[in-house]
Amino acid sequence: MPFFRKIIRIAAAAALLLLTAAAVPVSADDTTPYIPIGNEVVTGVVLTSGPTKSTYFVGDSLDLTGASLRIDYNTGRSEAVSVLPGWCSEFESYAEGDVQIIVQYPYGGDPVSFTVSVVTPEVSKIEITSYPDKRVFYTGDRMDTSGITVIATYTNGRKWDITNEITFSGFDTSTAANDRVVTCVYQSGGNVYTASYTIDVYSLEPERLEIRRMPTRIEYYDGERFDPSGIIVAVVYNDRSEILVSDLGEMTIEGYNPGQLGEQTIKVTCRGKAAMFTVRTVRSEAHVHSPGEYIVDREPTCTEPGKKHCNCTVCGEIIPETNVEIEPTGHKWGEWTVISRPTGLTEGVREHVCTVCSAVEREQTPRLSDTVSDGTVTARRGIGNYFPEDALIDATSVIYVIGAEELSKYETLPDGTAGIVDDVYSVSFYSEGKKIPIEGETLYTVKVTGGDYLGYRIAVGDEIIKASWDKSAGTVSFSCGAAADENGFRMVVIAVSAPAEKTTPAVTTEPDEPEKTSAGPDTEETVTDTAVPVETTAPTTSGSRGNAERVGQAIRVIIAVIAGIVLLTFVIALVWRKVVD
Repeated sequence: MPFFRKIIRIAAAAALLLLTAAAVPVSADDTTPYIPIGNEVVTGVVLTSGPTKSTYFVGDSLDLTGASLRIDYNTGRSEAVSVLPGWCSEFESYAEGDVQIIVQYPYGGDPVSFTVSVVTPEVSKIEITSYPDKRVFYTGDRMDTSGITVIATYTNGRKWDITNEITFSGFDTSTAANDRVVTCVYQSGGNVYTASYTIDVYSLEPERLEIRRMPTRIEYYDGERFDPSGIIVAVVYNDRSEILVSDLGEMTIEGYNPGQLGEQTIKVTCRGKAAMFTVRTVRSEAHVHSPGEYIVDREPTCTEPGKKHCNCTVCGEIIPETNVEIEPTGHKWGEWTVISRPTGLTEGVREHVCTVCSAVEREQTPRLSDTVSDGTVTARRGIGNYFPEDALIDATSVIYVIGAEELSKYETLPDGTAGIVDDVYSVSFYSEGKKIPIEGETLYTVKVTGGDYLGYRIAVGDEIIKASWDKSAGTVSFSCGAAADENGFRMVVIAVSAPAEKTTPAVTTEPDEPEKTSAGPDTEETVTDTAVPVETTAPTTSGSRGNAERVGQAIRVIIAVIAGIVLLTFVIALVWRKVVD
């Protein structure tokens, strides 16, 4: 009987122990939840080193090279991990200032942070990449800078064409001089930058005198006075310019002898240069010429006039008034042939040939441009990328043909920001009258109405792009490669009118703990984050809470079954004892 008493006592103690354990709930909210043997839990996160790059230019992307964390576990083990982009808060680099980056290790631990600086790139130098087409001048000439290109290099390595923003000093054609210095001046951020080139100035002087139109009369009867009326001469200068003179007061005409029959050479002098022409003196007997057919003395060419006359059918002499010029025929040009195509740094060359005289005419075609604009939208390619020769951009507003239902979907953006559709554009590129694709990233600048907004977003297809807003210029800028399709793309301009709110449920060991709010300074939107405290034993996530609850339910079922078996054993032992007694 002592043996059965010992069994009964053991069974009663076991039953009491199991019932006591079953009465304690197992849940994800326990201070010390059940941790399976072999599992590690993060107990601490330490930023061991920030990124190597700590200073950025406006518009740069965050570079996490060199940033690392030390992760401490409940087992006493630690490891070093590199910081990944997905762990970091958003990096706003559209304005100058310090930016705090919050790093949240996704598997537990408190957030850590580091700070970087954003600065505006400044001009480091300017240089002339192509000189003016005209660098030889004559006294009195006006300034001509056609063809010059001036490029500014910034401290971030980017280059910008500032040709239309420079002023010039030193240009002077009042006197002749060689290697006269002309300075290009550019002001930026209170600093003045210069680049220079030289010109040669020569004295403007007449080279020769040419007769452009003969006097009205070139045939006289003996004894008649010479009549120079109708004559026009050209004073040709050493810069190939010319001035036509018809005022007889500026001319000196000599060499005519009214008593000399036949041809006479007449000299006309104007502005220090002289030219010759001939007149003819005939007998004074009355005679009326009877002109015959025209005789071609010289056939005209593409550039030179011909000459023809009529002889009198009675006396055989040349009738003066019929002794006239034949107009040049002019060139008959063939199709243009491309000799060299333009690039972003050099002009192209093309030529065509006269089908009559084989004369060749060449001309330059403009350099390729990295920018096209229709006044509303401007597209700029990256350094070294250019648009075709005659590329055009067409940005057509299509907001009035889009339904209100479609527009309303932009009232709440994916990040929780409230938006207002400013306009919707259909953007296409053209070359030679046909739509063309534009491969690669392109920087677009769009004119916006502006207002009391926090910023702008651009919707291209299903992608929402954050745009850089230049309030003073009334434009927003963004980059995308959506024009790779020759049909272009649709662009929705969205003004941000309310801040985004991000909320993470707090898991705490004490009830009613207030939420913690953080918002970076000078950001476009105010972001509210709730800090998640980490318990000293193990962090609890929504997934671990569900697993713990299921394990707790299973343990309670097993305890209940064992308790039933123990109670049944206890009852059987009592019955057996009575039977034996």
